[in-house]
Amino acid sequence: MSRVRTSLKGERVGLFTMDPGTTTGITWSTPLLKGSTKEIFERDPITVDHVECWDTNVPAIQNEVSGAKTIAETYRECQAEWILAGIPYTMHYFVFEDFVLGPGTHNSERSGLSPVRVTSLIQGMLVNDVMNWQAFSPSVCASTVTNDRLRRWNLWTPGMVHGRSATRVAAVWVREALK
Repeated sequence: MSRVRTSLKGERVGLFTMDPGTTTGITWSTPLLKGSTKEIFERDPITVDHVECWDTNVPAIQNEVSGAKTIAETYRECQAEWILAGIPYTMHYFVFEDFVLGPGTHNSERSGLSPVRVTSLIQGMLVNDVMNWQAFSPSVCASTVTNDRLRRWNLWTPGMVHGRSATRVAAVWVREALK
């Protein structure tokens, strides 16, 4: 896992995180990177949401494009708010879980590629809007920020499994940024 950057301690950043898939968990916040991860998110709360990229009445790609558009629009709205709040463009971060579902994890059919397609669609839509992309593996996120830690840090969101995964991504990124 690569380090985020060495000079972020004490900085306020715009942070958008994502757990991609047929149900995509997203979070956004403007944390001041000062203190522990728990202190940071207590002071600067994180917003957690789900975007559905699945509707059995339409082909999968239409769902993924629709979901990706919603996520890209949400990111752009966050960017506008961050700029108005005085957070420069160079301090905006889009961080996501990077994985492919395959045999043993989901299935080996094309539907198992949904996280890759959703992420690729979003990256294509935001190619000129995101300066700082970062990816972490789900295993790093789950082992670094356990369910117990999410609860202790008051970051547990009941009923939002993918939102919790996106929250883990945010917490892992913050921990890396504080090193």
